[in-house]
Amino acid sequence: MKRTMFFALGLVASTAVADTVKIDAAKVEHDISQTLWGLFFEDIGMAIDGCLHAEMVRNGSFEPGEGTQHWSAFGTRANISVDDSLPLSDKNRWSMLTTLRYGGGIRNDGYWGMYAERGGSFVLSLMMRGSVDGEIKVSLEGENEVRYAGGTIKGVTNEWKRFTIKLRSDTYTTPLPDAKLVLRAPPGSYFYMDCVSLMPEKTFKGHGCRIDVAEMLDAMRPRFLRFPGGCWVEGYPSVSRAYRWKQTIGDRWERKPQWNLEWGYHSTHVIGYHEYLQLAEDLNASPLFCISAGLSCQMRRKYETVPLDKMGEWVQDALDAIEYATGPATSTWGARRAAAGHPEPFKMPWIEVGNENFGPDYDERFALFYDAIRKRYPEIKIIANENGRGKVYPRNRPFDILDEHFYPGWDWFVENVSRYDSYPRNGFHVFVGEFAVKRGYGSLLNAISEAVFMIGLERNSDVVDMASYAPLLSNANAPTSCPIGIYANSSRCFGTPSYYVQKMFGENLGQQLVSCSVDAPLCVTDYDGKPKKLPAIYANASLDGEDLIVKIVNFAKEPRMVTLDVKGWTAGKYVRQTLLTAAHPMAGNSLENPCAVAPRDAMVPFDAPVFAPAHSLQILRIGKGVSGL
Repeated sequence: MKRTMFFALGLVASTAVADTVKIDAAKVEHDISQTLWGLFFEDIGMAIDGCLHAEMVRNGSFEPGEGTQHWSAFGTRANISVDDSLPLSDKNRWSMLTTLRYGGGIRNDGYWGMYAERGGSFVLSLMMRGSVDGEIKVSLEGENEVRYAGGTIKGVTNEWKRFTIKLRSDTYTTPLPDAKLVLRAPPGSYFYMDCVSLMPEKTFKGHGCRIDVAEMLDAMRPRFLRFPGGCWVEGYPSVSRAYRWKQTIGDRWERKPQWNLEWGYHSTHVIGYHEYLQLAEDLNASPLFCISAGLSCQMRRKYETVPLDKMGEWVQDALDAIEYATGPATSTWGARRAAAGHPEPFKMPWIEVGNENFGPDYDERFALFYDAIRKRYPEIKIIANENGRGKVYPRNRPFDILDEHFYPGWDWFVENVSRYDSYPRNGFHVFVGEFAVKRGYGSLLNAISEAVFMIGLERNSDVVDMASYAPLLSNANAPTSCPIGIYANSSRCFGTPSYYVQKMFGENLGQQLVSCSVDAPLCVTDYDGKPKKLPAIYANASLDGEDLIVKIVNFAKEPRMVTLDVKGWTAGKYVRQTLLTAAHPMAGNSLENPCAVAPRDAMVPFDAPVFAPAHSLQILRIGKGVSGL
């Protein structure tokens, strides 16, 4: 059945330029990778501490470099200092000593404030020893010492002891976005604290992540989760700062805090290797662990290598990581996973060796990992790195997937929509592990440029297995790289237009790509003051059960009227339209206006004009399966 479709949007449609998108739904081009769209996590911009994880206390461990930062003492001759006279463990040697000669207390200001929501309950957990004649009063307080919630600590002795106190707020109390944790003790008190934690009682699926941020991730419907980086994996300026997963498991006091590259803060590993695996499962995604290849970050002028005769430990780390995730509870590392609360194995379809590594040093080390993993775990796909500036990748082993990263301007993404059209179909597959337009704080122009590129990725998903936007998360008070997909402060979060493009594609991943061609003239764009002649319309089409999915980007600065010439499809009465656009291409979102540029859903009749606003992405679901918003 052939049917011509138009969608209208008011009287402005009469001034739009006409284009044609031809679709033959009966002509299947290939199956679409069902792992195509996913998430990439790197601890950058305080993406974990102060953003994804729900921990409210900042610096609860007092390790070197942190000291007593974010804590303050109040009261006459009240004092705080760090101490290592009786450490909890070799990995967590420092604690904080508080002395209150005439009474008073201490405060922690959290990550630019703590959010005490209406009716919330919180759990304070800490290790403590010392001498306190009476009880320590604990509270969440706002300005002028307005108390929001409280509790008490009793029974402090000279031996380390763990205390857990529930702080429950008054249901009618006004929420405080910038509260502080306060501990008050009687005169003459002194006490040591370590591993101080304040968590909301409710977290995402009970596993420690903030509900609002994690729900935004969940809404993207990710198929995989690549972690923990990024340059964070490699270490900088030396391999001594590389990510070592074994230092991130176990009790909090057994985890070694780590200075985070040049981003300028300590990472607590509150989300460690186990928690990443758990988060992937909670998001119904498959974990993709990226392990250090024994090379520090090669994107700097100088880098370190682990000598080849010392690489055995690093290769064994990879094997042990796989066993931790997938081994039975009777295995050495599977038993550690079971003890952490997950007796059943996790999935692990892939492992990536290194991040943005390349050259002879990488080739030699990649081969060691490849041979050991392939021998013991032949079912796991091994991902190799590529240096995009010279198409440099390992040629001494037949790896499964190549990881390519792209951070250029908007024009590169549009001009590379056909990048993978000519890739060989009988060799390795591709993982676009990191991509984003590196411009500004996050705009609609960035987003629709990435959408054009993603249309090309989806069209070539017989060779492109996976792709993920990066960087994904940042605390809004500490962005170290821009733009970001999701920004958050202590009480709110929002997605940039790029986030919404990722969400729209994740929600509308078809199963089979069908024939789709565009008949439209070129347009002239001058988004950066440099006119470029580019196609105005980009589109593809796919089948998803009883739905035909059509994705259309209008990259022009003027609206277009798009005629859909559809063959081989019997449509239902209505079509679901999801549209992302704004009046200005540089429009974006903020904490104050989080939905200035956000998708809008509509149900429209099958027989009506299709209107594509200037600089827009729209996704149409055509089929019997659509029945209302």
